[in-house]
Amino acid sequence: MKKRQFNTDCEGPITKNDNAMELCSHFIPDGERFFEVVSKYDDYLAFVVKKPNYKPGDTLKLIVPFLKAFNGTDSSIEQFSKENILFVPGAKETLTFISSIIESFIISTSYKPYIKALCDLIPFPISHCYATSLAIDEYPIKKEEIKLLKKRAKDIVALPSFDLPSDISDPEEFSTELKEAIRFLDHLFWEEIPLMDIGVVYEKVNPVGGVEKLAAIYDSLKITGNRMEDLVYVGDSITDLEGLKKVKEAKGLSISFNGNRYAIIEAEIAVISAHTIVLELITKTFLNSGKKGVYQLIDDWGTFSGKGYPLDEDIIERMKKIFKNDLPFVELITKENQQEIIEKSESFRKELRGERIGALG
Repeated sequence: MKKRQFNTDCEGPITKNDNAMELCSHFIPDGERFFEVVSKYDDYLAFVVKKPNYKPGDTLKLIVPFLKAFNGTDSSIEQFSKENILFVPGAKETLTFISSIIESFIISTSYKPYIKALCDLIPFPISHCYATSLAIDEYPIKKEEIKLLKKRAKDIVALPSFDLPSDISDPEEFSTELKEAIRFLDHLFWEEIPLMDIGVVYEKVNPVGGVEKLAAIYDSLKITGNRMEDLVYVGDSITDLEGLKKVKEAKGLSISFNGNRYAIIEAEIAVISAHTIVLELITKTFLNSGKKGVYQLIDDWGTFSGKGYPLDEDIIERMKKIFKNDLPFVELITKENQQEIIEKSESFRKELRGERIGALG
């Protein structure tokens, strides 16, 4: 039997949280709205103007000065995270099962204190995790900076609707209102904050975005001695785009689990499910029978009973109990069905994780 490996994102496939948004909501007044604006500004920087040296997920760098100004500490962030982890149904059991049969890693954009809290709860080895390092206690901040950042947080919340028009790619054609909001944010994040003592976080914090996730995949394979073709990679969002694409190209198994359009465009297999046991089934099939076995499993999915597959009886029985009537959606992604799958997956994603979190990139 060939060696196999399982790598997965965290928020989405394992948990329902958007930890960064929830931290903002906890520490910053009207923090959910604050995070929504900064997140959409992140989309603008990454996809509209393609700011040099900026990547999707750098929101986690932009918000740190504000978390610090509103009394966020290493211990309070970790404690809040630990008390508010929401697992996707079955995720703890799934990760425990898969990590018991093959080498497994979590590769996440999330802050490391959140991942550490999650590892303590599962349990899962933190040494097999990649995440955004955050040591907020180490970053200096002056009293006058705290005062100004608290004011700027109010200013951000008070900005008019920051919805980027999907039919306009040229920022010069944006509404006057939107252009003014962008000018304000540009000045704040790239001129005002960098001159503050707390501005050092923009040099120190490097969120684990798509490029870093791909580097983490290579690093994990170096640790285990496995090849990309031996890898199952599970992702759900834009920061998984590079990883899903590379694993698919290398003939590994790339899976979008309740993913958004970015994940589905690059993944080979789409799973839309309220329970993670499907990942156990696919991974065990891949371990026993390779990609050919997974393809056969998907072909038989509509009438799947477990017969004829070298699978643990426990998985089959649990599948029957969890999905009494209808099996979840599992399908190979093609050019013909891609848009239909995007619509189904994004709709279910919002249903499972909540409208606000599900709509984020």
